[in-house]
Amino acid sequence: MIQYKRKHNQKGGKKEMATSKAEELLHDFHLLTHLNIALYDEQFRCVCNIADQASYCSTLHKSKLCLDRCIRSDARMLVQAKQTHLPQIYACPYGLWEAIYPILDGEHILGYLFIGPAIFPEHAGHLQGLYQLVLSDAPEISTAALREGARSLVCHSREEMDAIERLLALLASHLSANRLVSSSRQTLGYLIKQYVRKNLKKKITLSDISQRLHCSTVTLTESFRREFGMTIMQYVQKERMKLARELLLNTSLSVTDIAERCGFPDVEYFSRCFKKMEGISPSEWRKLRGSS
Repeated sequence: MIQYKRKHNQKGGKKEMATSKAEELLHDFHLLTHLNIALYDEQFRCVCNIADQASYCSTLHKSKLCLDRCIRSDARMLVQAKQTHLPQIYACPYGLWEAIYPILDGEHILGYLFIGPAIFPEHAGHLQGLYQLVLSDAPEISTAALREGARSLVCHSREEMDAIERLLALLASHLSANRLVSSSRQTLGYLIKQYVRKNLKKKITLSDISQRLHCSTVTLTESFRREFGMTIMQYVQKERMKLARELLLNTSLSVTDIAERCGFPDVEYFSRCFKKMEGISPSEWRKLRGSS
């Protein structure tokens, strides 16, 4: 995966790696352009994503067919970027602007910058045409939902898009030249765990992870089970319970607040899950541990 580096201290032979500088640059790019931007590793796996929570794509990806088409389209362009070492600027299957920029160290690809989506200027006044592309594949998605999602779409002029493309080239060169990214290989299971730990407070679905790591749900589940002997959702539950125990023991947060912070839909469900695992309710567990 891609690792972000800055100066570090050595203590006891262990290096403390910080991720702030590269992520700051990606956040700055997102702030200025309003475009989502992600870093992919050399194996086409997304390891850092700066994106708005509500998006047009998230509406599309509620349809498995739409999601599969988007993944296949992105995969084709990533392969072209890998083969040519050149940026790929293209329209997704549903007419949106996206771009992939290789991050190069000489002839070696360290990773990729993945940017988008945006509306092509000529499409800005014809969103209904984009909606029809989606509805032809996913009639279960309503036009109202598409209109709501479209509020997040960005449209720049051609001159602005050209400037953004030049900025991307500079950003990719800067990340490589200043050694803010380096290539190392981690297993798919490791990246799934990393994603889960970063998103415990949110709803986590296989579709979300599939989109983020750019591989099918079948590959995700089989790889994770083979590597760790459990399902991804079992691991999600395990990590949520681990966080819940830490918060019960080390904070004065209410059980309701802890349930929310650990990603449970409601406190009743959290209490049932906790009691099933620990044999007692969260409040009883806290009282027992607090007195020991």
